[in-house]
Amino acid sequence: MIKEIFELMRLFPDSFINYNNELILDRKENIFFRLEGVETVEELKRKIISWLSRTAAKGPFKKTREKFRVNINSFFNKEWEEEDFKLVYTYLGNDCNGELCKNFIKNDCDIKWLIAELKKTYGEIYNSKGELL
Repeated sequence: MIKEIFELMRLFPDSFINYNNELILDRKENIFFRLEGVETVEELKRKIISWLSRTAAKGPFKKTREKFRVNINSFFNKEWEEEDFKLVYTYLGNDCNGELCKNFIKNDCDIKWLIAELKKTYGEIYNSKGELL
């Protein structure tokens, strides 16, 4: 699991772990998450989805959003688009739906799987542009 943390840190060259056990990925924008409770790769992925999807989806600066989208995609070996990140943030960000997030990870972070699960729960699902998914 330490290998995966270092893999993530390589994607964010100025990242570091501070004395509070926080993984600081962008000091200037103060983007970080606590490593407390991260004992498996799945828990690391859950932290990334929970605490970094907002920056990738709707961070205040375009350059930062793009950097986080590219690096998260690289870490997960995905090709999520901006709308995908917005969907992930809306339904999984801020650790708002832990069980769904765990199952999303178990299903290889497949956006189509997530949409299907959301439809089972909520019925119709719309993207950030108001388009039916």
